[in-house]
Amino acid sequence: MIIIITILTYLNLSLYFLHLIYLYTSIVYFSLVVYDVTQKDTFANLETWLNEADQFSTGVGKEAVKLLVGNKVDLTRVVERSEAEAWAKERNMLFIEASAKTTEGITQVFNEAVQKVCRLIDDDDDDCC
Repeated sequence: MIIIITILTYLNLSLYFLHLIYLYTSIVYFSLVVYDVTQKDTFANLETWLNEADQFSTGVGKEAVKLLVGNKVDLTRVVERSEAEAWAKERNMLFIEASAKTTEGITQVFNEAVQKVCRLIDDDDDDCC
């Protein structure tokens, strides 16, 4: 959803469309923020993307689950895992590395997301997930 908002803003389209997006994303339980481990600039821009995600995840009444994913771990990295882990920890985010190409870590990304969101929705129900 962040990509759509950014595209609409970049194209300078009507705020009406942004309002519609907000209506449909006002209850967000989960934010997935992905950067490319081979491109330092994608890591450098994470704060901007996280702020965008936070702006549209205020309707839960609780803080949304946030997961930082370092993608393209099958290639030569520029962003070190330790640097990204520290960044995520400072912001109380989960952290996983993955490769969309080889599918390494992809299952873990979705398993983590589902488990954390279930706990957020119903802390008392152990059978949620």
